[in-house]
Amino acid sequence: PQTQAFQNAVKAILAGIPVGHAMKDFNERYAALSTRQSQLLEDVGFGAQVSDKELATNWAWRNDAEGYVIIGDPAVRLRVADLV
Repeated sequence: PQTQAFQNAVKAILAGIPVGHAMKDFNERYAALSTRQSQLLEDVGFGAQVSDKELATNWAWRNDAEGYVIIGDPAVRLRVADLV
């Protein structure tokens, strides 16, 4: 499950999808984990018991999902037909 975003991005790029759109799984994962982290911190603020491990794990996953980029124009498409 941790490699699914990579697999989806590579498949989309090879299918000719613009690179920016091919990276959408990373963006969606980052957004979901950011929302989760905000909720956890809000819960802690209201006195809920949230383990340090859960906070740290979610924080690391969120930062990891944010850290992947492909340098270049996000509208570029790979010319797969030229490779065949």
